[in-house]
Amino acid sequence: MSNKCFVLSDVYDQLDTDYFDTTLKLGTMASRCTKVATKGSLDLQIRSYYDSSKVIPLPPTYTRDFIPADESSIPNPKSIAKWPHLSHIASQIPERVECPIGLLLIHKCLREFLPREYIAGVDNEPFAVKTDLGWLIMGPENDYYKDCDKIGMTHCVMTLPKVDDCVESRFESQNPVKFKCTQPIKESFSQQILKVLESDFKDSPSEQVFSQNDVKFMALMKDGISQDTETKHYRMPLPFKDNHDKLPNNRTVVMNRLNLLRQKLCKDKDYKDQYFKFMNAMIDSGEAELVTSQTNPEGRTWYIPHFGVTHAKKYKLCVVFDCSSKHQGVSLNDCLLSGPDHINSLVGILMRFRLNNIALTCDIEKMFYQFDVHENQRDFLRFLWFADDSMSEVVDYRMTVHLFGATSSPACATYGLRTLASNHHDPSNESSVLAKQFITHDFYVDDGICSVSDVKTARELANNARSICREGGVRLHKFLSSSVDVMKSIPASECAASVQCLDLNDASLPVERTLGIAWSVENDEFQFSVNVRHCKHTRRTLLSTVASVYDPLGWLAPFVLKGKQILSVYAKPNCPGMMSCHLSSKFCGNPGY
Repeated sequence: MSNKCFVLSDVYDQLDTDYFDTTLKLGTMASRCTKVATKGSLDLQIRSYYDSSKVIPLPPTYTRDFIPADESSIPNPKSIAKWPHLSHIASQIPERVECPIGLLLIHKCLREFLPREYIAGVDNEPFAVKTDLGWLIMGPENDYYKDCDKIGMTHCVMTLPKVDDCVESRFESQNPVKFKCTQPIKESFSQQILKVLESDFKDSPSEQVFSQNDVKFMALMKDGISQDTETKHYRMPLPFKDNHDKLPNNRTVVMNRLNLLRQKLCKDKDYKDQYFKFMNAMIDSGEAELVTSQTNPEGRTWYIPHFGVTHAKKYKLCVVFDCSSKHQGVSLNDCLLSGPDHINSLVGILMRFRLNNIALTCDIEKMFYQFDVHENQRDFLRFLWFADDSMSEVVDYRMTVHLFGATSSPACATYGLRTLASNHHDPSNESSVLAKQFITHDFYVDDGICSVSDVKTARELANNARSICREGGVRLHKFLSSSVDVMKSIPASECAASVQCLDLNDASLPVERTLGIAWSVENDEFQFSVNVRHCKHTRRTLLSTVASVYDPLGWLAPFVLKGKQILSVYAKPNCPGMMSCHLSSKFCGNPGY
């Protein structure tokens, strides 16, 4: 048995918890004392496999890059069913799953191993002990003693419970993390090496580990989501952390921010016109509403300052709410759960975009604003604005939707969008199922891109995706396709602005940006351009040029590598070839540099 609890570093990195740096002295049969740098945590918890309401706190837990153990002794339903006295609990033993050992429990965890029930065998037959974490199988399986690892064996095996019932079924199929209660000596690096090599190509949450906060977020969403029968928009709560739904009144601080904004609006008329246009549109659409009540619920009123941001390429102002603004040491974002990361893999989306003949892209209009907030929580989203463009009178407004700037909004919007697709697609219609898969797996936040094999499939996909989203009050627009026939089947108002006025029979399709990459729609190919500034060549300008190339799939790696090689030489101040590297693009071939 180990006298410390250890958790796999890869698992720990995905947990939302505080940690402290420390050094441990580890001893095994092969090493009397080895100093290991590690992280420690004091607030980890585990849940029961059978009853997710049973939460068991762990003692101080430390990270390790790997937890060596022999997995050949892990019981499974088939092996347990061979023993007559244990066959009736075989269905309660989880199937084996190919995944790394995630947690090593300390032998002093009395609550975890407290026997609740036991099933004894005869002589050397294995026996079972039921604990709050599940069944422990003690003893050999069949002829295990003959073939077992002579260095060490595992006595007790448990598995991490599937995600709580509050998590949707699509997340329940994720691989559990195995728990083992001994520490054999042999160590294997193959799984860790394989994981590193495959890390850039993961495109599914199958190995995602959910923290306790993630589980709570999913429970809040499942219990709190509903659909408005009139507007069709889905409504979800603000996912507050425990004991964080009581906030101080910060109206005075936000009023000071508004006064500074007023000065800027008075100095720049064009900026003022764009700002008022954005705010008036938001109020007219119902995304914000006037606060008619004269009372401020104590602890449940929070004012959010706002500011304008202008897109460098679109020259369009967007108002962003500063949910990270603090008052008395707290901000709204500090109190909200960020939720699990359900954003699809950018690499996976781009690879599928290159897979088939017909490319299709679209965009969700104001994605976050398509999902409402419960009415009893809207006072947490108050803001100050002017009654008219004279800016003489300040009045209270509050948002009715999830905000750009709130840490919870991306996860809430993604959850709402997937719920919408799941609820409103037709399982009996193959085209509708394909549209659901598109909405669920081929959107990177609000940008959807995919490719299909033929024009007919692309038309049906676009029409069904628009139809499904309309059922939730969500608008899909800015459609583009490499096929002119597909573009003709989509209403002009729903196409990208760059093609709305084009004669699709004669004109060439434009170059648009897709997920940050220039996409030539006419030729269906990605394009790259690098603006090299004509200035003195220094390390700073070289680094700026290399870093300005956005290439998520690494197509330009052979070209960018030359610049990175020069940078690597610059990092060696005593390199004899420094001058030649400074004057030319050739890499210094001096050995050792």
